Amino acid sequence: MCESWKRKENLLANKWLVRDYNQIAFERADYKATITIDSKTRSYWKRVYGAEIGKSFYLGMPVSVLFALCVIGIAIANRYLNNFFI
Repeated sequence: MCESWKRKENLLANKWLVRDYNQIAFERADYKATITIDSKTRSYWKRVYGAEIGKSFYLGMPVSVLFALCVIGIAIANRYLNNFFI
């Protein structure tokens, strides 16, 4: 078991290019989160707070809608243009 884990660890280290990576990662100062524990299931999770959540949502939603409209537009154009040229 241990030897197979070492092989897998080495394989992933080579694949992700993190062989001999010695830099220590620290949490950013602007990262804010709280740990919430459910008393019934005794499970816990982190809830992240901050401006980054809003930025990703307000940027991601319009881009997603734009791409969806592009796909719908291409499908409609494809349907009508194929009938026009045939």
